[in-house]
Amino acid sequence: MPTRAEADAYVEWINSFEHISHPCRHITDLTDGIILFEVLADIDPKWFKLIRSADVGDNWVLKINNLKKLHKLVSRYYEEVLDRNSENLPPVNLGAISKDADVRETIKLCQLIICVAVMCNKNQIYIGKIQSLSQSAQHALMHSIEHAMLAISGDPVDHDTGSSAPPQPASASAEFSRIIEEHQELQNQHRQLIEEHAQLRYRYVSFWLFGSNVQKTT
Repeated sequence: MPTRAEADAYVEWINSFEHISHPCRHITDLTDGIILFEVLADIDPKWFKLIRSADVGDNWVLKINNLKKLHKLVSRYYEEVLDRNSENLPPVNLGAISKDADVRETIKLCQLIICVAVMCNKNQIYIGKIQSLSQSAQHALMHSIEHAMLAISGDPVDHDTGSSAPPQPASASAEFSRIIEEHQELQNQHRQLIEEHAQLRYRYVSFWLFGSNVQKTT
């Protein structure tokens, strides 16, 4: 079952995107699909074209139309871009989201989207976003991502309890760990390059200041 911490973590993650039209105050602010489309458009603007961001209010018909478009594009993205079987995607009750603002189903939709972010070509950017969040949000999102990726990879998951049944080799967890390790390795390489560049600049400046003086005195 989703927790308040998980819902709050997704709100914090959504608000880390700079180009959303308005802040997300609560997980139920995502039930019209507009902000989620904006997040997806940041991840891959060619694939996820923005829908008209007109205020749909409480009209659940307009909401579910948005959500159906979004879910269809996400499913195709898994198939055609990420080379995953969309039949393994955890089922999401879009009607419960649009009509009842169901938190559990909204989180399941958010799981699909955050997995797109950490599996896409620009995943280093979005993993960095997650690592910039509060520790509590990072912990909740890591758990949520691993649970979703177990299902996406084809490992059986009990959707009522949110746990795998029975335990399977953690292929999805291993993949996610690999992505995190690659990101950390790139960060280390980036820091090393910055340090090497700083050393080269120091040597250049030192030679220019002191080396030229030595030449003049000789």
